[in-house]
Amino acid sequence: MMQTLSNSTYKYLGEIEGWEYLTSPIKNDDYKIKFETINKQASNIGQHKKTNFIIPENCKIIDTSGIDIPILLCSNDPQFIIRRSSTQKYIDEIIKLDAEMENYDPK
Repeated sequence: MMQTLSNSTYKYLGEIEGWEYLTSPIKNDDYKIKFETINKQASNIGQHKKTNFIIPENCKIIDTSGIDIPILLCSNDPQFIIRRSSTQKYIDEIIKLDAEMENYDPK
């Protein structure tokens, strides 16, 4: 994952291993705390197990399986990566929270 710093400069942010959930840009600290809580609830559960679950129809997918060197350019707004064990266990709750956050209007 990369973040644009200027027209020709990028910052390396890290890697996504697959089956992880990349949230929409975080709107406020309440959402950040909610995603952190979900992420911690399934930490270190089944780290070495094969991840396999049915992805709900309403889940947006970034499929990079056919790309030799996949790079994601992320928003300059903060986003959260939910670990795969938490994604697997709480996918419906994560999707609902992310949709709620996308529609959040602080006014």
